[in-house]
Order: sequence, then C-alpha cells, then structure tokens
Amino acid sequence: WLASQPAVRATICNPGFTAYDTTCPATCGACGCVDTDGTFPLDGMDRNCAWLASNSAAQTTVCNPGFTANDITCPFTCGACDAPTGPPTDPPTDPPTNPPTPSPTTNAPSDVPSDIPTTNCVDTDNTWFYIVTGTQQTCEFLRNANQSVRDDVCVEGFTVHDITCQRTCLNCP
Repeated sequence: WLASQPAVRATICNPGFTAYDTTCPATCGACGCVDTDGTFPLDGMDRNCAWLASNSAAQTTVCNPGFTANDITCPFTCGACDAPTGPPTDPPTDPPTNPPTPSPTTNAPSDVPSDIPTTNCVDTDNTWFYIVTGTQQTCEFLRNANQSVRDDVCVEGFTVHDITCQRTCLNCP
C-alpha cells in the first residue's frame, strides 16, 4: 500500500519512523537506492520509472533536485541516490501544552456514503524546500508569499507542487 502513496512516503519514509526503520524499509528506500512503483506528472500525464528509464530527453528535464521524479519516485533511474542530502531540519518542537478536549471536536459520520472519495490534500508544514534564491523555506512561507513567488515555485513536476505544498499550490483533486 505504501508504495502507491507518494505523499505518505514523503512524510514517513525517513529515519526514525517505523515505516523506514522496521515495517517497510524496501518501500522507503532504506535498503538501498530503489525506484518506486509510483508515478510523477509530466506534460499533463502520469509517468512511471520504466517510461522515464527509456526516455533520455525526459530525464534531462525531471532528473534534477526539486522534481518529484528525482526526489521521490525514480531516484535510481535519475541517479540521485548518491547525491548529498541537504542540511538537517530544525529539531523537534516541544510537545503541545493544551490538554485534550473533553469530547471529539468533529461531526459525526454521515448517514449515507458520499459519491466522491475523501482526499487528503494537505501541506506538510514541517518539511522545508529550497527556492531559487537558495534559501530554505516551508509551505507557510509560500502561503504568505506574493503570487509571483507561488507561480515560480508551484510548478507541476516539482516536489513542492506535487507533494510538499499541495494545498498552497492548489494541486488538490
């Protein structure tokens, strides 16, 4: 299941998470550099790693840092496995200080199922990315940036658009 969920993999396939360390090390790439079974968008179509491996022109475009194909979906095909990683992220914050609410704060489930599946379109605010100026930023920065900055960063095929800041980049189904 995890292999077909690139957004979830981007969040939990990191050292220290159970999926990476114990339950799904091969899917998370902890057993070495591997391509996933997932897809990445290119020219309005979802492409897979087998397609990318046979298309050198596309590799020139998407096998670069910041592209979903390079960073998440096809690191082996893109030759991105030996690339140095960025600096470590900020240390964890202190746990919340507010006590739990006395009862659930969500509405009860509906009586009838919906016709459309519920999607999980979120920004991963605890994940940073680099922008053109070389500075490290988060989705919160992008939400507060002017439209021209969002237009420059929220590009189909870039990890920021496809996974990290889906909601801010208006990339929700």
